[in-house]
Amino acid sequence: MFRRLILVAKALHKRKYKKILVPTFNGDHHANLVQKVVHSLDIGAEIVLWFNSALASKANLSIHLDTNTNLNSIVDENGGEYFLNEFSTVWARRFLKQELPENLHEDDIDFVRRNSYASVYSIMQMLDNGKVCWVNHFNSARIIDDKAKQLNEAVACGFKIPNTLITNCHKKALNFLSTTTNAIIKYYFTNAWETDSNNIIKTYTKAIDYVELSNVAPEVFQYTPVILQEQIDSKAELRVFYIGGVVVTAKIECAKDKQYCDWRLGVNLNKDVAITPFELPLKVQEKLHFFMKRNNLITGSFDFIIDKKGNLIFLEINEMGNFIWLEHYNPEISVLDPFVSYLTQATINKTWKYKPLGIHYNDYV
Repeated sequence: MFRRLILVAKALHKRKYKKILVPTFNGDHHANLVQKVVHSLDIGAEIVLWFNSALASKANLSIHLDTNTNLNSIVDENGGEYFLNEFSTVWARRFLKQELPENLHEDDIDFVRRNSYASVYSIMQMLDNGKVCWVNHFNSARIIDDKAKQLNEAVACGFKIPNTLITNCHKKALNFLSTTTNAIIKYYFTNAWETDSNNIIKTYTKAIDYVELSNVAPEVFQYTPVILQEQIDSKAELRVFYIGGVVVTAKIECAKDKQYCDWRLGVNLNKDVAITPFELPLKVQEKLHFFMKRNNLITGSFDFIIDKKGNLIFLEINEMGNFIWLEHYNPEISVLDPFVSYLTQATINKTWKYKPLGIHYNDYV
């Protein structure tokens, strides 16, 4: 009996524990849930959340370099210090604007933010040593986040895209709308404002026409480029979640009497929108594999429209978009299980093959 206990102890001591670094922000529901799931399973993995956006207030990093030393570390939200060489996987979840201390002088804000961003980027560079499995690589993510780049890549991979104009030139925007029967307007990034009456106004995709834009002063339109696109008369939209070669597709349909330019309005109202599993044709999946390989991406969420003729139109990819909400609205759409499987089992030197872990979103909320 005593000998058996010694053998068990030795086996546990020798067991390799995979450490996964997740740069993100405090309150990231996705990162928190994935950490909760992984730590509840006996799969030899640990999720370390690093709130890099709080570097100016409470997070820490250290880069110590000399001829004989390479000791680089971060400190997590609980004060635990981790050396970068401990991590075999990085889920590059979120890099947000720095949270600044209240006592920081306004003249110092730009200086602090630029230096904080540069040091966070240095940590990512130190991790990029050829031994880490990236989900996704920070440079690849930064490149594909560009909306124009996405559309170009989609065409190169054989997808159809809407007629699009990105501009802050009032005259060119009016010319576009004069030749486009129905159009929408959206932005590179969303934003939200709180009104004096404590209401929240958000920048969703919306319809726009020539008359409406004519009433916008050219000098105001100049402030920031917008994305104008022809509005596709759609039967449905698809949200395609991709992780390591696994493709999970949801079909999103609005009620016939409740058509939205941006279906998220319906989801936010928790009505008038149906989200169901959908089998994506193999030829389309092959194009997705090509897109991801071409852009050095492991995961991403694609948005497509199915038009009235049945054509599939590429809208965009969010390389680090939220995806767990799909399983929240419909438990038949399993996204949490394949994602956790990849995060905990994939390595840089071995081809990953999906083996379900039996993870269900409803078991953890």
